[in-house]
Amino acid sequence: MDVIDAPLSDSPRRAVLFLCTGNYYRSRFAEILFNDLAWRERLPHRALSRGLALSGANPGAISVHSVEGLVIRGIDLPEPVRVPQQARRCDLDAADLVVALDRSEHQPMVETAFPELALAVEYWDVPDLHAMSPTRALQRIEAHVAALLIRIEATDGPTEMRVAS
Repeated sequence: MDVIDAPLSDSPRRAVLFLCTGNYYRSRFAEILFNDLAWRERLPHRALSRGLALSGANPGAISVHSVEGLVIRGIDLPEPVRVPQQARRCDLDAADLVVALDRSEHQPMVETAFPELALAVEYWDVPDLHAMSPTRALQRIEAHVAALLIRIEATDGPTEMRVAS
């Protein structure tokens, strides 16, 4: 099993889990951006991402919008680029913080799939392509990730990271 595919619980570092619908666009961008910035800041954190309702209709392993957003920011894609992955209970249990990218879209999915964990999830407001341009959405994710990293740096441990908005 590659480290990239390992459950979060296999990591000795603190873990952030980003959730979106297909684990193809928003959550993947957030994951890769977070990991790059945390590495640059020498923080002992890593992020993974998962989807709540994967679709076989997406072309390729990751959205072209995510790739372009990362290239613009000078961030390389991890190799190999993995395919989208479905969220599992063990992923949520092992994460110190779970962030779903859009409250209106993802909260009902989380409440259905993981009802006992729904209140522990932090929800951002970054809608999908039908409601927000990729440029604006990725800028919003970038701002949220930057704020999250500041919050993480200010905390002493993983329990302080679990602050739902």
